[in-house]
Amino acid sequence: MNNQGYEKIKKVVSIERLIVGFMVVVILLIAFIQNEGKPRLMVLPFLICGIANFFEMLFYYLKKEKIAKVFNYIFKISFLIFIVGFLGFFIYYAIVNKEYPFLIMILVFVLITYLMLKDKFFKRK
Repeated sequence: MNNQGYEKIKKVVSIERLIVGFMVVVILLIAFIQNEGKPRLMVLPFLICGIANFFEMLFYYLKKEKIAKVFNYIFKISFLIFIVGFLGFFIYYAIVNKEYPFLIMILVFVLITYLMLKDKFFKRK
């Protein structure tokens, strides 16, 4: 396949990702607006990640890599906060309810999450 065909495929995939990202943001925005209290709080991290991901793809499509990297960092930070909050809540739940087997399982997920995110967020150059 020549370089021109590759560029066309790359452009079509970028447009497809933009459309899907836009639909996800719209659905999450509707869910955020229509709910109140805890359900709204549960949708918020997904909404932030969706918006950051959509704008990252948009700026990559527009060939503005520096701006796209800013949205990539926003996505990474919001995802990290979400994961830490999610695991923290379940650790708190397991300790309060004295569910120690559940706590051991959660700590395994904490270790797996740490190993996965270590390379993504804390790269050494």
